[in-house]
Order: sequence, then C-alpha cells, then structure tokens
Amino acid sequence: YKADFATRDKEERYKWQAVGTYKKIWDIDTESFAPMLKAAFKDTSNLLRSVNYFPYKMITKFAEEEPETVRLLFKTLYNEELPFEERCSRFQDGFNEYYKPQNLRHYQDLHAISVYLTCEYPEKYYIYQYAIYDTNVKALKAEYLIKANGKPETMIEGFRFYDAVRDELAKDTELVRLNNKYSLENYKDENLNTLTIDVGFFIYKKNEDNVTWFPSIKEYNPEITVEEWKELYNDNEVFDSDSKQLMNEMMLMDGKATCSQLAEKFLGDKSKFSIYNNKF
Repeated sequence: YKADFATRDKEERYKWQAVGTYKKIWDIDTESFAPMLKAAFKDTSNLLRSVNYFPYKMITKFAEEEPETVRLLFKTLYNEELPFEERCSRFQDGFNEYYKPQNLRHYQDLHAISVYLTCEYPEKYYIYQYAIYDTNVKALKAEYLIKANGKPETMIEGFRFYDAVRDELAKDTELVRLNNKYSLENYKDENLNTLTIDVGFFIYKKNEDNVTWFPSIKEYNPEITVEEWKELYNDNEVFDSDSKQLMNEMMLMDGKATCSQLAEKFLGDKSKFSIYNNKF
C-alpha cells in the first residue's frame, strides 16, 4: 500500500476531501436545508453515485420536496443517544414512506448510511460495503461474524473489524506520516479511520482476482447490445424491484459475479445460490 501511495493520492484522495467538504458546509439547522445537503455531499463521488446506484440523487430529491422531514431523519440518524439499529431503521423507514407510494427505490442502504455517519463522525465510523469487508476478513484471516443479513448489526461487526485493523496500521509510523499528507484544515483523519477504509479497499482490489471459475465471452454470450439491455432493464415485467436489487448487488462486485458468488457475498451462504439462480 505504501509503495502504491502515489496512485492512492491521485485516485482515492477524494475520500478525505469528501469528509472535509461535508465538515465545511453541513449545518443541520440552516433555513436552506436542501441546497445545503446537496452541497455538503457533492464530493462523495462514487460513494453515493455509480451505475445503477443513486442514493445522492434520491436523498437530494426528497430534501427538495420535504426538507423538514429529511432534516428530522438526519437528526435521528446522528443522535448518538439512541440505539444504533433504531437510528438506521428509522432513517430507512422515512425514505420508505416517501418513495414506496411512488414505486421508486431510495437506495438508502447500509453503505449509504455509513457514508453519512462517516462524514458526521469520521473518527468513529467507517465507510462500509459488505463485499469489501467480507474480502478483508478472509484475506486477513480474521475471526469475525461475516454473514450478510442486510441489518445494521452486520455493519456494526464491520466497524469492530476495522477498529482492529486501524489499531495495527497506527503502529506504522511511515504510514501515519503519509496519511498526514491528506490533512485538511477541517479534517485531519487523526484517528486514521479514512486511511483504514482505503487500505481495506486496496486489499479488496488486490484480492478480487482470487475468485472461482467465471465463463469467458466465448463460453457465454447472450448477444444482447447495451441498448437492448437498457430496454430490458427498464421493463418492469422483466426486471422487478428484487431483480433490480440483484443487479445492483452485482454492480457492487464490479459488474460480474456467478450466482454462488452473489449468494456468498450478500446472503453469507454459498449454498443458497439457487435463490439467485432462480432469479436469473
């Protein structure tokens, strides 16, 4: 990771800048809440905006329509006096109440919630994504609960894991010195949480080729163009909400996955691959 730091500086520094921008702009009691929220999270880049993943778009739209509702949801999410699971559930429930009647997904999953929490409490929380966490646990041969169940308790376990990784990284004085290069006026990452999650992403990318067999284009080619895929994806009779969620999960695995890989990553049990196989 240290040898590759120049590349990290070029490609991944936005993670530190995203927190810095948030800290500079966020004001939960401002009268102009929606514009403030949009500006505060604008530098989160692919953390909240990627192919078939739109939490930034959906949260800004909700804030424009009902700013006081979204303000209250964030006050609940950021209230450290409430149980963690309750805060996450109430936050997601608020979006369900707004978007489900419109038959729209809001994308406020555990990953998006972790981004918001990291921006507000960067010395305590980590940007969480199950696929990355799972790969790190296996690569580092850690003994933690890694079964994915889509509930906040899985993310809490991820935070515990990253705490342990962070404590080890803090022993490396050269790495700490390199991290100090990212210090911003309003965010210095003194607790090394952002550094930790970036090391985790580095480990994930280094291990992503260690997967089971995957068919080549010669072995499997549906002969469907990009435009045809788009047309199919937008046809609700072909891709219902569950199927679109499955496609989103595949995109979180860089756009390619077997049914068993999806089951292992998101259900925590490779033997359940038939659930995904039936959807395909």
